[in-house]
Amino acid sequence: MKALKYYGPGSIRVVDTPVPSVKNGEILVAVVACGVCATDVKTFLRGHPKILPGSGLGHEISGVIAEAPGSDLWKKGMRVVVAPYVPCGSCFQCSQERYSLCSHLFDEILDPGGFSELVRVPPRLAAQGVLPLPTAVNPLAGCFGEPVACCLHAFSSIGVEAGDSLFIIGDGVMGLLQAEIGKLLRADPVILSGMTSERMALAFGVADVVIDAAKEDVLATVLRATGGEGADKVIVSVADIGAAGMAVAAVRKGGAINLFAGMPADAKLALDMNRIHYDEILLTGSFGFAPEDFHAAIDLISRGKLDVMRLVTSSVPLAETARALEKLTRQEGVKTIVLCGGDR
Repeated sequence: MKALKYYGPGSIRVVDTPVPSVKNGEILVAVVACGVCATDVKTFLRGHPKILPGSGLGHEISGVIAEAPGSDLWKKGMRVVVAPYVPCGSCFQCSQERYSLCSHLFDEILDPGGFSELVRVPPRLAAQGVLPLPTAVNPLAGCFGEPVACCLHAFSSIGVEAGDSLFIIGDGVMGLLQAEIGKLLRADPVILSGMTSERMALAFGVADVVIDAAKEDVLATVLRATGGEGADKVIVSVADIGAAGMAVAAVRKGGAINLFAGMPADAKLALDMNRIHYDEILLTGSFGFAPEDFHAAIDLISRGKLDVMRLVTSSVPLAETARALEKLTRQEGVKTIVLCGGDR
């Protein structure tokens, strides 16, 4: 079968590799589509400390069951989405229901990765991380299960509620999804800032206020849109330390900030500690998602509550993945889906 392998920054190739063998409790999935994530782009551009040369890439998977030996639940040809990880359920963090911090979160991974014709889903993932995808749902939409789940996890960390003013910093896929989720939760107003015209265009009609950070005074606009008080909730969805500083300036007294985007390893944020203390600002982060977030994400997508397909600006065959990644490093397009050849 064909699969994409990573060999170092700027070096990925589609290679021939053996079809993974599966045993009872495991599942072999024919990958129909796999979304390209910002992590894939960053790994391609400059590497990743936890992704070694020779590894597969891709984790936003929509596909069909090819084999499910010993299973009474899964049959060949059933349409599914696959989570990239699930918690162990037995470590300290799991006992505290902090599932995204599970000590064994990545003990089981997809083999060889989502950018492949077939992928082996190991036992724990097969038992907890595979969900059916209704026949009426576009398989490309199924690829948004993981990114939507991550956004839901972020929203829960700061308790976004109806009537909250919400400021999202960043116009990438995640920021645009967060704007849509914010409207679904009846946040008011939803404010989004960005710097890429193609992406900001997708925010119009969803966010109540769209700010071009390259041309406008972002803080002044946020204050104006919130009656001078600042936003109740702020999500930082761009990997820029200046954006995190902006969030602290733009949040209301008693408000909350979620650092959603992963920052560079050496990033340091200078904080006005009196602002945090006297104004009782909650500053928190979120990583990944919990199982309930993934279930909720697929439910929202399946019921058409989120229009995720509006974000898909290109779909490419597996052989053109490298070219697609190169374009995304230049911020060309919004969401790219790799079509891996599985039967829809």
